[in-house]
Amino acid sequence: MHKIIFYLFLTLVIKNPYIFANPHQDIHPAKESNSEESTEKTKTINIDDENLILSRPIEPQNLKTTDEFYPYTQAISPRIGTLVNLHEFRDNIGQAFHTVYGFSYLLPRNHSPQLEIGADVIKDFNGQFHASKRWIINERSSFRPFYKLGLTIIAIGKEGLATFANSENYLAHASIGLEDYYKRPMSLRWELELSGGKEYFFLILSFGYSWGF
Repeated sequence: MHKIIFYLFLTLVIKNPYIFANPHQDIHPAKESNSEESTEKTKTINIDDENLILSRPIEPQNLKTTDEFYPYTQAISPRIGTLVNLHEFRDNIGQAFHTVYGFSYLLPRNHSPQLEIGADVIKDFNGQFHASKRWIINERSSFRPFYKLGLTIIAIGKEGLATFANSENYLAHASIGLEDYYKRPMSLRWELELSGGKEYFFLILSFGYSWGF
C-alpha cells in the first residue's frame, strides 16, 4: 500500500507542467511579418549615404501648337495694292500711281521653292500675268517670310494675242513679303515687288490674304 502511494507521488512530481499549457494568443505569424515589413518601409533613407541623385525631369521643348503649325501646301491669295510706274514717275507723278487688283495661286509642293502663278488688273493701265518661284522661310510656322523671282508679261488689250509675241512686254521681277496666321486657314499677306524690262519699270506694294488648303 505504501509503495502504491509513493509511486503515485513520484508521478505527480515529475509530470511536465507544459503539456496542458495554453498557446500564446497575442502572437500571430502573419501580423508579426507585416509589422516587420512596415517597419522596414518607414525607415528613413539617407540619400547621401545611398549615393543617390534626384533631379527634376527634363521638360519638353517648346512644341508648336495647332495654331502655330501651318499644314497647307497650296494657297489662293487675292490682293489689292498700288503700282508705281517709275518711268511716268519722273515726268508726271500724278499719272504714275495705279491701283492693282489681282490674285495668285501657289501650286502644291511640300518644300520650297514652290511655283506661284497669277494675274492682275491695273486700273487706268492694262493687266499682267506673272509666274515665279517662291522660297518660304519657316514654311511650316505661323509667321512665314518669303521671297520670289520670276517673269511678268504685260497684257495690252489692243494687241490681242500679239502681246505675248512682243518682247517689250516681258519683265523680270523680284519680291519680298510675309504671311502670318490670322484665322485658320487664312493668313494675312504683305508684299513688295519690283519688276522691269525694256519698256516698263514697276514698283508694287500690295496687301491681301492667303487662303491655304
